[in-house]
Amino acid sequence: MRTRDFILVVATSVLVFGCTSTSERMAEKGIEPMTAAEIRETISGNSLYLKGPYYEYAGYFKPDGTLIDRVWWNGGEETSTGIWEIKDEGLICRNWENDWGGGGYGCSHWYRDGENIVFDAVSGSKGKISTGTMTPSTGNAYEL
Repeated sequence: MRTRDFILVVATSVLVFGCTSTSERMAEKGIEPMTAAEIRETISGNSLYLKGPYYEYAGYFKPDGTLIDRVWWNGGEETSTGIWEIKDEGLICRNWENDWGGGGYGCSHWYRDGENIVFDAVSGSKGKISTGTMTPSTGNAYEL
């Protein structure tokens, strides 16, 4: 394969993947959005971790509907608190007390993909990252 053909194949693959929504990618894998009960069982009293493109995030979702979060990056760290709730239709919604997530209330669909949770922001404030993959942990794993 010539270099030009290889570059064309790679560029086409990136474009096709980039045009496919999270819900479409999950459907192709046979993965449905998590139910309200599945989300509650996964996060109530537990933690999530996300390695973003330029930061890391850890959050502890207290059973009382409050959350404590920490974001750290090369040279800095920030913490926040907020609220979370699960809608009957299987949306997880959150709002931080600072300007995270654009400073507003936003909701996401969650998908269980093996041991990970894939999120896809669908309404309200989506913040800087509207989709990504998080790793759940039992309890307050990051001592937040």
